Order: sequence, then C-alpha cells, then structure tokens
Amino acid sequence: VGVYPKDKSTLLPRPISICEIDKEKNQLRLVYRVAGKGTAEFSNLKTGDSVYLLGVLGNGFQVDKAKPGTKAMLFGGGIGVPPIGTKGNVMDAVAANGLEADIIYACGPMPMLRAIRQYAIEHDIPAYISLEERMACGVGACLGCVCKTTHKDAHSHVNNARICTDGPVFEAREVEI
Repeated sequence: VGVYPKDKSTLLPRPISICEIDKEKNQLRLVYRVAGKGTAEFSNLKTGDSVYLLGVLGNGFQVDKAKPGTKAMLFGGGIGVPPIGTKGNVMDAVAANGLEADIIYACGPMPMLRAIRQYAIEHDIPAYISLEERMACGVGACLGCVCKTTHKDAHSHVNNARICTDGPVFEAREVEI
C-alpha cells in the first residue's frame, strides 16, 4: 500500500508491504523501518489515528499456492529464517546449514536478492523476490520504479516492468538485478 504522511512537505506516499490482514477487525498490519520524515511520522501514530492509503498495489507472494509438502526457504531483511546465529550473509547460512528447498521467497536488500537469484538459477529452484525500490506514484504512471526484465512489456515493447504495478514480487529469473 502507499501510505500518505499528513505533513504536506512529504508529498508522495510511502510504499509499505502488508504484513498481515485481519478481515474480522478490518485491520492491516504494516511493518516498516523508520527511514525518513514520512515513516518517522507514522511511528508516532496512536491507536485510533487514521492515515490515507493507496492500494492494494501490485502483487505479493503467493505462498498459500505452494503444493503440500513443499520445502520453502524464506528470507527477509538479510536474515535467513531459519537459521539464526550463522555468521555471514544468507548464502553463507544456507551453505553452513545444508539448507535445501523446492522454492524460495525473499525480500530485503538488493545484494541479498542478487545472491539468492544467482543461487536459485544455479540450483534450478523457483525463487520469488520482492524488489524494494522507491515507488513514487504507486500506479505506474511516473515510471520511477522501473526495473529491467528478461521479457518485453506488451505495452511499451521494451524490457522493463513497473515495480509498483507489475511487482513488487517477481520470479527471480524474470528480472535483471
């Protein structure tokens, strides 16, 4: 979703991924890191405060569509889950702990996503990665969040995708990062 700060000097919405949806309570749970003026404002919100949202934007992980018995590796924020306590990066943790999977889901910093993409290609494992680029408009009009792809866009006929509308989750082989 795009979350709009009330401070008018922060014009554009902040793109934040949905962590959880509680349909019964009509609530979204958003988890974010304070990175600037807009997210700092959100960290001071109290229960009952309201914000304007744009969304739901793009597409997310389709974890619930995995076949029963599928072994998945989940990575987020540069820390593999599990294991906890392995020194190094996530690929060091995979190697040190002999982890194997039928599918990979990952979000986090670009160097980590590049390493996971390469690992998935080398091991012929499907991997879904969430690209965490800055999104400006959130509706694909400004082209501020474009990434290179392996296929041509049907509309523009170039090898690009808009992260806010075509992503943010892509099969790792589809994007050039």
